[in-house]
Amino acid sequence: MSTITEADLDKKYTEEECDAMFDAAMDASLAGNREEATRILRIMPLPPHWAKIIAKIYGKDYLRGHFNITQANDIYGEGWLDGE
Repeated sequence: MSTITEADLDKKYTEEECDAMFDAAMDASLAGNREEATRILRIMPLPPHWAKIIAKIYGKDYLRGHFNITQANDIYGEGWLDGE
C-alpha cells in the first residue's frame, strides 16, 4: 500500500475524479485488496456531515490526519475543527 501524504489529504478533486476514485476503490475491494480500497477512500473528499461525525467520535486530530476534509472546510470554513 502506498503512503498517504498531506498533499493527498489537502487536494480538491472534481466530481468526475471522485467518481473514478470510488470505482477504483470498489474494484480494489472486489479484488480483495482492502488496503488499497481504504487508501483511495481516505484521499477522496469526505462528505461534510461525515467529517463532523468522525470528528465527534474519534476526535479532530484523527480526522485531520486520516481523511481529506476539503469539502467540509469549504462548507464550514477552514477553522471549523478548531471551534468544535
